[in-house]
Amino acid sequence: MNVSDNAYRFAVLMLAIISGFAALSLAQNVFAPTLTAIVIGVVFSPLANTAERMGAPRVIVAITVLAIGLLFIGGAVLLLEGPVRELIDAAPRIWARIESQLVEVRRVLSGLEEISSDISEAVDGGSGAATVVANSTNQLFAALTFAPTALAQMVIFIGALFFFILSRRDIYDAIARLGTSPEGRLSLSRRLTNAEHYVSRYFVAITIINVLLGLATYAVLYALGVPSPVLWGVMAGFLNFMPYLGPSLVTAGLVVAGLVLFDGPYSFVPAASFLALNLVEGQFVTPAFVGKQMRVNSLLVFVSLVFWLWLWGPIGGFVAIPVLLAILAFLQPE
Repeated sequence: MNVSDNAYRFAVLMLAIISGFAALSLAQNVFAPTLTAIVIGVVFSPLANTAERMGAPRVIVAITVLAIGLLFIGGAVLLLEGPVRELIDAAPRIWARIESQLVEVRRVLSGLEEISSDISEAVDGGSGAATVVANSTNQLFAALTFAPTALAQMVIFIGALFFFILSRRDIYDAIARLGTSPEGRLSLSRRLTNAEHYVSRYFVAITIINVLLGLATYAVLYALGVPSPVLWGVMAGFLNFMPYLGPSLVTAGLVVAGLVLFDGPYSFVPAASFLALNLVEGQFVTPAFVGKQMRVNSLLVFVSLVFWLWLWGPIGGFVAIPVLLAILAFLQPE
């Protein structure tokens, strides 16, 4: 009977987990901005705690944190606006250079002559312009369709961040009251506080590191003559919040940019330079800033990143590590 009861409980638990993941996936437009807001709220919790200890009302604290978060997002958008516009303006020249590179590749790979001729016909033929126009129309229609969803997600994010900062202590107390004894309730309260501090400290440290990496990337690429170094610096810093995948994307982009912009072995210098910076960051800077107590098993980081990227895409990649850290900190023995 015991075995049967345990098997029943395990089956119910697995069904609950699967149902939870299905709900997270189906209601992504609601849960993704909400969880992102909670992560941001946890990161800003030391600032909120300091303001509350100084006697500031919770509403004022919540409004201030919300304003800081929105200013940060707006500043990032303004910082990227110029480089992105330059990149869009340069797109025809970049595409022409890519085509010339492809021509060189086709000459070497003689076995692809038939495919090469088909591509040439498709590019040179009159239908190409129609295809471009059709693609542009489709992209515009997709953007107009996506706009209401993006606006709704922004509203959810703002509301969730405001109310989480405003009532996070009440939320923690409500969860702590689930304990079956005074000791259990006190333990739950301590674990929640420890998880908040752990995630906040880690995120602040990683943010400082990523800002430094972005500045170093900007300086190196500017010295190498790579166009739009500000864009590359911001991308390097932001994507580094996703370990493994982020640096890989930046490296791949720099390989393509190097092949388009430069000739010979120098084409790979920008990507190699960024890899060197990322190696120094990953092997020396991050361990020194983070410390032994805040390091996480690499396999857990990779699995968490893959899972959340699969579930929610880029937003999932952003929240993957903070969620993993919070769970690990909560489960740590006191």
